Amino acid sequence: KPARTNSQFYVTLGTYAEVTNAAAVERKVRQAGYAAQSFSTTSNKGVLTRLRAGPFATRAEAEKAQRALRAQRIPASIQEQRR
Repeated sequence: KPARTNSQFYVTLGTYAEVTNAAAVERKVRQAGYAAQSFSTTSNKGVLTRLRAGPFATRAEAEKAQRALRAQRIPASIQEQRR
C-alpha cells in the first residue's frame, strides 16, 4: 500500500475559452469514471474555464488517470497540491 503524503494530486485537463468545449471534455472525464472540477478564471482574453480531475491520494493514482485520459485524446498533466 503506498505511503500517504501531505499532498493530493490532480490531473489538469486544460483551459478553455469556449464553455461548450470545456463541458464536452468534462463529460468525457466523468464518463471515464473520474471526478471532474471546473473553475472560471478571468484573463486578458476574457473568461476562461479550467478543468481538472481528482483529487487522487497518490501520484501513482493520478498517473493512471493521466494515461487513461490521454488515451482518449484529452490533454492531461499532473499537479501536486499540498494540504
